[in-house]
Formats: sequence, structure tokens, C-alpha cells
Amino acid sequence: MNVKLKIAVVFLAILIVIPMTFTFTSTSAQPDVYVGIDVAYDTPNIEAIINKVSSYTNLFILGCTAITQNQTRLDSVCQYLYEKKMNFIVYQDIPLGYFTSTGQLFNQTPNQPKNFTRPIFSSTVSNWTQTAKERWGSLFLGFYFIDEVAGRQLDLAPGWVEVTNASDYLDAANQFNARVSGSIKWFHGGYSDWQGLSLFSSDYALYQYDYDVGYDTIFAQLGWNYSRQLNIALCRGAATAADKDWGAIIAWEYTQSPYIESANALYNDLVLAYNNGAKYITVFDSNLNYTSSILTIDHYNAIQQFWQYAKDHPRTISFTNQRVAFVLPEGYGYGFRGPTDNIWGLWPSDSFSTQLSTSVSNMLNKYGENLDIVYNQTQLDDLGYQQLIFWDNENKTT
Repeated sequence: MNVKLKIAVVFLAILIVIPMTFTFTSTSAQPDVYVGIDVAYDTPNIEAIINKVSSYTNLFILGCTAITQNQTRLDSVCQYLYEKKMNFIVYQDIPLGYFTSTGQLFNQTPNQPKNFTRPIFSSTVSNWTQTAKERWGSLFLGFYFIDEVAGRQLDLAPGWVEVTNASDYLDAANQFNARVSGSIKWFHGGYSDWQGLSLFSSDYALYQYDYDVGYDTIFAQLGWNYSRQLNIALCRGAATAADKDWGAIIAWEYTQSPYIESANALYNDLVLAYNNGAKYITVFDSNLNYTSSILTIDHYNAIQQFWQYAKDHPRTISFTNQRVAFVLPEGYGYGFRGPTDNIWGLWPSDSFSTQLSTSVSNMLNKYGENLDIVYNQTQLDDLGYQQLIFWDNENKTT
């Protein structure tokens, strides 16, 4: 693909850093940071988990469809969270009460991976969102709809591939956007009232394209022995370009037990996300079969220790004009997970991707937490970065 990018370096004035006091739970004011866990396994004792963490978290993600697709149980748990003054997000992959074309309730195995092809329609639109907002107000933040949408395309995960053939990188990006944004609209259409609610997800690559399809907030997955700072730079840059929020979720480090990293590493990742300005900082909790927790008492202690750290260390707002953005070619959906990663799952790595990876590594070494990574677009100058460093002119920047 021939990509010709404007070569430019843009300098903007640096504003002062303003301290921001850490805010805990609140039913009226939005917290500076949301800290919590994503319980993605079914348990009859979920209220006990809520009790356990309610003194040192302010966010709870109901991540198991066995709970979130059972309206009676969902309402009960949401009410419990409300009484605990906990902010909460509800994971769903289909709207409540969705029906097939034959009029049968559409049931799926809890947490079974599902693609975006949905040959079903609903005879009614659920008003659950309206009722939820009336009952629980701003503590109900919104829905977590599917996850790893772009990452699974990158890995050509069975059942998740939206683009199988494309003429070039921009064509792949456009196809992905058209198909996945249709699924976002499909989910939105299942509920009658979205005012004040957000749509969340998480991913491990190609964050920009997650925002492009319609998500409001993406959590960068910190795990898998991948560079934490690189994923933060990609996700925060994508959120800045989209003028949206971002977060971090501590994901698996291993594909088998114990799955998650050590308690000390967990604490360090929580602090890293906090110091980089994540609005949402969460920990994923489930084993491979979605049947039990993977968090030990030491992990819970690490989360509590981080909560105290956040209280004791009010963070500073990192304004965009205090950061540098490294600009990637438009549509270049490269994974950045190593020299053999691919582009959109359709093209193998090549000498250019190797060169680009080296440039990104150099930028991270030079700028650290002050680096964002964005894609070339017409409104780049309007983002307000202190400096834009284009991929094809790295050595001419100062």
C-alpha cells in the first residue's frame, strides 16, 4: 500500500500541571478514577464478593451472563450494589429479552464466544435501561459489550473474523468499521434509553478501531507479558483522538492456572495505570471455564494497598499538550506484539513493520509515560499535542 503522509512537527505551549484530589464513591460527583474488579464467573455468593471489596473499590463489573441475562437476578445484584454506593457496569452480548424470528427467547451458553453475525431480531425494545436509571441513577454507568473485538480480528480468531479479504490496509479498516459498528447499533437498538450511559469494552491491540466503531471507553489489557507502557500509549492515544475516556484492565498473564500475575506485579500495574491517567482501573477475575475466581488473598490485599496509594498520592492531570504523539500510517492495523506480528490478520510482518516497531521502541525509551501513539488523520493538529512525530520523519524531530 502506498501511504503518503504529511511531514510535520507541531509545538504547542505547555500548561501547568494541576493536582487532582482522588475522589471515592459518590452518588452525585463523578470520581477522578474508578477502581474495581470484573467478576466474570457465576457464583451464588456475588454479594459476599461485593461486601469484601466495597471498602477499597468504587466500581464493580458484572461480567457473567448467567447473572446479567437473568433479569430477576440482575436487578437484585444491581440493587445491592446501589445500596453499597458502588458504581457498576453490566456485561452483555445480547439485550435482555431478545427474541428470535420465530418468537422464541434467544438463549446462549453463558460466556460462550459469539461473533457479530446476528440472524435474529427482537419483537420489542427493552426499557430496562430507563428503569435502571430511575432506580440506580448515575451509579449505573452502562454496558460492557463483547471484548477484544479488534484483537480477535488481528488474530483471526474463529467466529470473530469480520474482514477476510481486503485490497489494502484502508480497505480492511473500512470493512471492519462498517461491520462492527453495525453490531454496536444492533445492541443499542435493543434498549429504549441510552442517555447518560456508556458502552465499554477491552482489547489488547488496535484500540483506535474499537473507538471508531462506536465504543465510548476501551480498557487496555495489561497482561500476556506484553509491554504495559506500549499498550497504554496506544489506548490513551486512541482515546485522545476520539475525545473519549480510557482505562486499563489487568488481564491474564498465563493461559493456565494461576492465570494472573503475582500480587506484587498486580500492584505495580495498578499504580502504572493510575500514574498514566487511566480513568478506569480494573482487575479481571475468572478462570478459563468461567467457574471460579483466580484472585488470592494477596491479590485482594494488593488492590487494597493500591486504593490507599491513590488516597495518599493525588495524581496530576496529564494534559495533552504536555505529551508527544507518534503518528502511525492511516489504516495500518499492526499488532506491535513482536517482530512477527501481522497487519489486520491478513498481511504478514515485513521490513516496514520491523522498522516501525523499532521507531516505537525508541520513542517509548525517550518519552516514557509522556508518549501517545495515534494514527494519521486530518484533525491531528487539533488534538493539541506538544509535538507530533510522524513515522516517516522521526529523525527530523526535536
